[in-house]
Amino acid sequence: MAPPTRRSFLATSGAVGLAGLAGCTTLDRALEQFQSHVRRSDADLSGGYGDPWPTLGFDARRSGVRSGQLSVDADGRVERVAPAGLFFRMPPTVVDDTVYFGVDRRGERDEREESFSGFVAHDAETGDERWRVAERQGMATPTVVGETVFTTSAGETRALDRTTGDLHWRTNVGYGYPEVSPTVVGDRLYASGGSVVALDAVTGETLWESERELAGTFGTAATEDVVCATSGSGGEGGLYAFDPADGSLRWEAPAVGECYTPPVVRGETAYAAQTSGRLSAVSLADGTERWHRAFGEQLHTPPAVTDDTAYLTSDNRDALFALDTATGETRWRQSLDPTVDYTPAVVGDTVFVTANAGNGRLVALDATTGEVRWSYTLGFQPTTGPVPGDDALYVGGETDGSTASVVRYS
Repeated sequence: MAPPTRRSFLATSGAVGLAGLAGCTTLDRALEQFQSHVRRSDADLSGGYGDPWPTLGFDARRSGVRSGQLSVDADGRVERVAPAGLFFRMPPTVVDDTVYFGVDRRGERDEREESFSGFVAHDAETGDERWRVAERQGMATPTVVGETVFTTSAGETRALDRTTGDLHWRTNVGYGYPEVSPTVVGDRLYASGGSVVALDAVTGETLWESERELAGTFGTAATEDVVCATSGSGGEGGLYAFDPADGSLRWEAPAVGECYTPPVVRGETAYAAQTSGRLSAVSLADGTERWHRAFGEQLHTPPAVTDDTAYLTSDNRDALFALDTATGETRWRQSLDPTVDYTPAVVGDTVFVTANAGNGRLVALDATTGEVRWSYTLGFQPTTGPVPGDDALYVGGETDGSTASVVRYS
């Protein structure tokens, strides 16, 4: 599915602002639906990113890597946290004892559940719902910073109180795609649309919009020194770097083509998985390609990247690869057939990955050797990669026919 153009973003942004305004009793609140930016209060960023997995890919770089260890093994069990509804491939976010994600429970595909579409917060252990915020359009994995949950849907980015779900601010910018998660560095939020937009994360005010119009952005990865974005539509796209101070284009990588996954930044390198099936490692200094590897027809997910190793799944090869970040050469390869299509998560010396083999599997591998430490049959087809909690793994999957859930493995 090709992403919308910048013009279509602007054309539809007014409609999506209607979501989440149920219960307004004053004229001011009613009129908010017609405003491109609404600020009710400042977002609280105190404490920064929390534990254990506060955004897509763990951090603003989308590295997919966390320090420490996770005490789960093959003797665990699966429990449903909450229904997600229609086809679900949005990795959730886990902070403290709460899981945050978007759901689409509309229609008659699961008559047992209340019809609802939007963002929800559930107790990570009991599954009890803590709050919900209605949304009509596609949604991305939320980002939690301090006491605030940042959400993005088609045409809208919001800051919500992470305890109550109450709105701090709303700005009409954003692309509703599961991997286009808000990227927060310091007090700035980077959102994706027909361009890259920097917002004040506290107030929601627009700081800059990149002059370089892209063929639909598919996510950002950022540090204090650089903002990288991938783009793709109709055979066009690539990898771009912007100055975080003013949004000016630093470079675009001519060797990188159409991408439908967010970039990953680690050290002095940016990594881009392309629809051509290539993984490219690009210098952050000038956009020159350091190396690339070809994996087949397409790559659908970005890698998880440590200082010396990039871990990448390839459904064309039905395997998990560990690549040397300096050369792109294979350190090891572990077959997980059939169909491996989800970004792995690295915690300490262990790589966790989901695979569609049989009734679905959750697999833990030694990060250095690729040796399988344990494998657990889920009993359903996973639709996301694993998200590590403090003492559990969270996975989205088609748990009941054509309907999906977020489950906890511990």
